[in-house]
Amino acid sequence: MSKIRTTNRFCWPRLSPSLDFPLYAYIPGETVHPLRAVPGRHRLAEVDDVSTAISYGIDLFDNGYFWEAHEVWETAWRAAERDTDPWIFRKALIRLAAAALKLRLGSQAGVEAHAPWCARTFTDLARRHAVIDGISPADLADFATHLANGHLFLMEAKEDRPAVLDRPLPRADAP
Repeated sequence: MSKIRTTNRFCWPRLSPSLDFPLYAYIPGETVHPLRAVPGRHRLAEVDDVSTAISYGIDLFDNGYFWEAHEVWETAWRAAERDTDPWIFRKALIRLAAAALKLRLGSQAGVEAHAPWCARTFTDLARRHAVIDGISPADLADFATHLANGHLFLMEAKEDRPAVLDRPLPRADAP
């Protein structure tokens, strides 16, 4: 069972406030898959560059749109040269979103399949980079470790907002 607390008082600051959120967060088994949704009902904003994809993905993730963050980060991941540090970093972001979605679904095995790998990967990247794509891999390693160890909680969905984690993704002070 997922750890859900009963209040959602959080509204994390947005990096890309001009980009809209979909009307609902896709939750497998609970909501309509976006490819089967009524046209326009579940639509992600179009992003033209990697920086915007990363920022929008963070906004989506922080606000409980874990599957959607995964989808947006995949566009940035595909833009990177295979097996480079940016490619590996973005793959870890994608898996971090998968881990958060698994937490939302109540699948501890799913969290355990992704979050520890993310923590190890971000730790390894932090040995070589202080910042990648505007985010500290060391801070993300800490975040992923907290997720893996059950120290992050979902805050219950509120009105038309999905459940969110009780802390946002870390950001770097410098790009």
